[in-house]
Amino acid sequence: METKTDLVNNLNKILNPKIEYCPVNKKYILDGIWDTDVNIHNLDEKTYNYEKYLLDNLISFNSPKEIIKEIYEIVWEKVEWYQNHGINEFAFYDVIKGKIFELSPESGYPKPIKEDLYTNEYISSINFNGLDIDYSELLIVIHRYLKETNNYAEEKDLEKVKLIYALQIHFESINILYESLYKIEIHFEEIDLIALNSSKSYYDLKSNPFKCNVDFNKLETAVFFRFLMDTGILFMDSKKNKVLLQRFFESNFNFTSDDGYSYPITRLNNDFSKINVDNNIDVQLYSLGNLISKLESYKKKIEIKYVKKKSP
Repeated sequence: METKTDLVNNLNKILNPKIEYCPVNKKYILDGIWDTDVNIHNLDEKTYNYEKYLLDNLISFNSPKEIIKEIYEIVWEKVEWYQNHGINEFAFYDVIKGKIFELSPESGYPKPIKEDLYTNEYISSINFNGLDIDYSELLIVIHRYLKETNNYAEEKDLEKVKLIYALQIHFESINILYESLYKIEIHFEEIDLIALNSSKSYYDLKSNPFKCNVDFNKLETAVFFRFLMDTGILFMDSKKNKVLLQRFFESNFNFTSDDGYSYPITRLNNDFSKINVDNNIDVQLYSLGNLISKLESYKKKIEIKYVKKKSP
């Protein structure tokens, strides 16, 4: 039987990934994965497994709801630590550099999942003011720190940014973990712990089957939501709290892809970053123009309907 100490220890393994530096490849490794191979999916798998492990063991505690609360408060402390230490700033490297272990040849090095395309030569060849750049999420982060790194004059700065990007993904994954555990605590009375077992996917519990579909693609949807947030048309407890509204959008809406199917909205903050890049001004203007056109069309229908109603 697992103890509360076991639950906390296993959680801390997720909250505090091991950071290593390979002097041969001059790259960083996060929990055994090269920084450029880290993605939200492999981190989500870890948090998902922890959620299942936690739920499977709650039945043995006298006050399971209190355990949930204690656990998600520990997660929140890590989320706050990331926020308070500037996870989105280039200076964040200075915060974590003392936690980095240098690998020795005897320890061996993990094999990269894929080739790292983001070399200094590639970055220096990019015209970031051009209109034909396919901005990946990593490239957005690299672009964000161009000035601070003097266009990555030093090769080590580019590698630092890749590590920061990997840790930003880690930050996002534990933030999602916090939200999931918080939802469990809020809806705890609706969960049958006895019926729940490892053969049942926890995703069934935390998914929202009643989502609203937006008839825009992913970036157009981001423009639409940004408009609603910035204008204050929609707000939660206050017009300043945009984080809650963003989470509401992600939990309750799907976007419509070019293939005509609806998909869940995830990582909306990254889409906001993409539309804020200068060369995506056309996407913003097109999306807003499309919205204005729909409003004008709807307004015209109302006017025509009113005129007909008033006609003798």
